[in-house]
Amino acid sequence: MMNREIAEKIAEELNITDEDLEKRKHFLRIEEEDIRRIADFRNIIKKVPASMFDGFYNHLMAYDETRYFFKDNETIQ
Repeated sequence: MMNREIAEKIAEELNITDEDLEKRKHFLRIEEEDIRRIADFRNIIKKVPASMFDGFYNHLMAYDETRYFFKDNETIQ
């Protein structure tokens, strides 16, 4: 599943609409340039060995509140 498809699936499960996303971006003052920078950062992170993130994700999985967002390994990837 592509990243966009995963994001849309999560948004649908959480009942987050496009309007909700726009409100959140406005509240956080996230603009198109910020989104491009985040995408560029994602490309850098992809080069980091996955094992470096294991501790972080293990910590998140220890809590029901955050475990909900990572229901399967595909979401984490």
